Amino acid sequence: MNIGIAGPSSWSELAPWIPSNVSLPQISTFPLIGRLAALLRKRGHLITVFTTSTEVSCPQQIHGDQIKVWVAPMRTKRGAYDFYASEVAFLSKAMRSSSCEIIHAHWCYEFAQAALQSESPTLITAHDSPSIIPSFYHWTRAYLFWLFRGQMGRQVCGNSPNLTCVSPYLKKSIFPLVPKGRDVQIIPNGVGATLFEMGEERLARRNLSSAPCIATCLEGFGSRKNPISALKGFSAFRNLYPIATLFMYGGGFEEGGAAHQWAQRHRLVDGVVFKGHTSQSVMHREMCERATVLLHPSLEESFGLAPLEAMALGIPVIGGIDSGAIPYLLNQGNAGVLVDVRYPLDICNALITLHKDSRKTHQLAQIGWEYARSHFTEDLMTDRYLNAYTDILRS
Repeated sequence: MNIGIAGPSSWSELAPWIPSNVSLPQISTFPLIGRLAALLRKRGHLITVFTTSTEVSCPQQIHGDQIKVWVAPMRTKRGAYDFYASEVAFLSKAMRSSSCEIIHAHWCYEFAQAALQSESPTLITAHDSPSIIPSFYHWTRAYLFWLFRGQMGRQVCGNSPNLTCVSPYLKKSIFPLVPKGRDVQIIPNGVGATLFEMGEERLARRNLSSAPCIATCLEGFGSRKNPISALKGFSAFRNLYPIATLFMYGGGFEEGGAAHQWAQRHRLVDGVVFKGHTSQSVMHREMCERATVLLHPSLEESFGLAPLEAMALGIPVIGGIDSGAIPYLLNQGNAGVLVDVRYPLDICNALITLHKDSRKTHQLAQIGWEYARSHFTEDLMTDRYLNAYTDILRS
């Protein structure tokens, strides 16, 4: 099958099929999309990836071994205010000129709009809700951007003949945007065998360390990810256990970044290691070796890849009881700990409970690993998408 994959991607996932002497521009990055393209290529399909970059001024084509990458120009600012008109034009033209049998576009914004305009058979996968995300940016400079972006997303949901999403929570959110008579299929995200193997080895070691090391993996120091509650909850926990550490990964959590500056002003830096953006391979290795708990304080998640990766690594997870898809991911609290993450004291109490009962914590990590392996592997995800492609082309 000749499959087009449209969305932020990852050169590291595509590297095995790209000539090493080719100069590669920095692209909009989301490793899961690149991983899906790589998995489909490994199964023998011909793949064309459509993505964007702020480093190119005209479209570029990069040819590899049964894989082609179209890189379209992406504006650094104000793209949402005309609904990404130029980006959509570049992408849809590239899609029309390709010989893809089907275009699978991710998110409900510029990539999805381009796929719909390409006149090819399309599958759109929603990874967030265009109705909910803007509400987290009220009274910020980003609100107008998300207002326009959200409007675009709602239009895409209404116009997409074939729509999937990544969790039951997200389906419930976007279903009112879908015309009557159309369904939205749930295809959850998945992670690879390597993480599960690392987690299996970690669980076999039965590392019941007495030194608590909490990890967070969040993107952006904003209200939706709720890092302030994590910092306050950890500070209360560290008052009882002074050897505890908190490793904070992700954009905005580097030394000197927004989270670090806020924590300094509020005297909450003791025991906190601000890691910032870290390559996935390094982060996964560090978490597997050090972390005793993954704390995920986010107030809303359409799925939650960071908690899933921790489950695969054999790390117990604390997440929000009312945080979108997190209860679904943690099997309603049977595969992790659910608390009201709005309250730092609840976070602190959960950390205390896990630290005091190492045997129960190890058991919870084992259950989380088994649940993730049964429900959220990349092979299951790929199989489900291939079935969806076949159904669309058949119809």
